[in-house]
Amino acid sequence: MSQENKLRVSRPFGMRDKLGYLIGNIGNDLTFFLASNYFMVFYTNVMGVSPAMVGTLFGVARLVDAFTDVGMGVIADNAVTTRVGKFKPWLRRMAFPVGIASALMYNSFIIDWTPTAKVIYMFVTYLLWGSIFYTSINIPYGSLASVVSGKSEDRANLSTFRSMGSTLIQFSLGFVVPLIAYSADGKVLADNFMWLGVALGLAAALCYLACYGMVEERVELPQGEKFSVGQMLSDLGELIKDRGFLGLMFSTMFMLAGLISLGQLLQYMYLDYFQNTRILTIATAGMTLSALLIAPFVSSITKKFGKKEAGSFALIGAGLIYVIAFVLRIQNPLVFAILVIVAGMVMGYYTMAMYSYVTDVIDDFYIKRGTRKDGTIYSVYSFTRKVGQAIAGLLAGTLLTQIGYVSGAEQQTAEVANSIYSLGTILPGGLLLAAGLILLFMYPLNKQKVNENTRIIESETK
Repeated sequence: MSQENKLRVSRPFGMRDKLGYLIGNIGNDLTFFLASNYFMVFYTNVMGVSPAMVGTLFGVARLVDAFTDVGMGVIADNAVTTRVGKFKPWLRRMAFPVGIASALMYNSFIIDWTPTAKVIYMFVTYLLWGSIFYTSINIPYGSLASVVSGKSEDRANLSTFRSMGSTLIQFSLGFVVPLIAYSADGKVLADNFMWLGVALGLAAALCYLACYGMVEERVELPQGEKFSVGQMLSDLGELIKDRGFLGLMFSTMFMLAGLISLGQLLQYMYLDYFQNTRILTIATAGMTLSALLIAPFVSSITKKFGKKEAGSFALIGAGLIYVIAFVLRIQNPLVFAILVIVAGMVMGYYTMAMYSYVTDVIDDFYIKRGTRKDGTIYSVYSFTRKVGQAIAGLLAGTLLTQIGYVSGAEQQTAEVANSIYSLGTILPGGLLLAAGLILLFMYPLNKQKVNENTRIIESETK
């Protein structure tokens, strides 16, 4: 292998790094959670935009992301390594632009604009947030995991703490946001959405700055080379041929599509099928909190079974639960909320360990190819996650329109409400099952292979 992983002389890796990384992901999810779960509701129920048009936006955004995500990964890989590192400076540069762009997406002042003007505003603000500013901070943040420490167990700890950050903020927002966004009788409150956007955008910026101050880069990567389109295309060509990366990419795509479609459709299920948005709080908050209960056992589960093995079981198990719910056609909103919580617990291992899969792929690629491409690999992984989000939005938006959902209506028909329940169970269930099967049969980095790669990497950093 042609490159060396030099360790910086610095304070030892410890709790400060883990907490800082956790806080950084809280910053990510403060804006991502709102966009994933409430953006469509805001524009369909408040602004009167059709679900199909919102789904089209998600598709267009992912086309843009194909360029901005990969471009940002290449920029990060080729950036000059400063005294604080290669990836950290981006956290400070882009913290407030991300927060401001997120807040602009939920502007209730446009409610009286023409339909065309609303759609244009929706496209511009969403692309500004997701395809430009969120990309420019999320990819360097994700790439940090491979340079904070050269030890596999430290990286696994970072993944667990990152997932804990996601779970904590999703639990908190899943509990609080429905109480603020909806009235007691289930109506969407437009002005409250706007102030939620402002508050969460500001909080996200502060979290990024805290992460910048608490996390330290220790693995010194080679100085960036001059950008070359030919080299970028060559790197992408090598990635496309890598089975480990392809397995991770497709399983992640289907997993995110399943989880995001569930998060989106739960809103409509509790608004129109169960007609009880208060129980929605229990379902969304409980689903994320249940995964947190698995966090203390992630390390021992990984050591005993391996990430591939345990993760595929978790995804398949959660998918089967939603398929069973589709067959049972549950009428009680609380019973369904309990089922969602159980599914969240079953999937808990994967939820906590998901980010460590990409560092395994980065190490495996380095061992096989002899070159470090941390930022590029993470950027394509990040793009894959956005594709999963787009698939969810396209499917949810298009299928809601197909079943006859009427944007802005006081109440949907019984037929539409029943169809919403069907969508909200079989769609995420099928997607999660597909993700688990891909991880099981396509992804090659089993327990034995990961342990072998870890020994090679650790021998080089001693």
